[in-house]
Amino acid sequence: MSTWSRLRPLAPLAVAFGLACAVPTGDLDSSGLTETHQAIVDGVVRGELGQPLENVDVVLRFAESSLPAPSTRTDGAGEFVLALAIYNGSAGADSAAATVYAFARPEVHGTSAANHAEILVRFAPKGQAAPHTRVSLKLPVF
Repeated sequence: MSTWSRLRPLAPLAVAFGLACAVPTGDLDSSGLTETHQAIVDGVVRGELGQPLENVDVVLRFAESSLPAPSTRTDGAGEFVLALAIYNGSAGADSAAATVYAFARPEVHGTSAANHAEILVRFAPKGQAAPHTRVSLKLPVF
């Protein structure tokens, strides 16, 4: 059973920090939260000709999660990084199914384009090296 399934009744909080921060907004009582797991999802978004795409919106959606989706934008090399944390989880390492979406906006790239990839994000207990999940996406942008 994945961490997400076991923790759903406890309303865990996942927070992502990337090239741009994506943190849930609103009233949040963090006094009872303890970071227990961490993971990193990183990757690159390229255009049709293999060129790196800057300022592409990248969103990570965990399967069956109602939590805010971590998001960021690609840098000049088309790269992105999302550092993830689970709070109040179990002691062991675990994983969760997710989908990474990339969206090119017409005002930046001259066209709208989107693509996605299904991934398995592996988490490690805090204090251990955070596992990396690498994603490569291609958008029909010239």
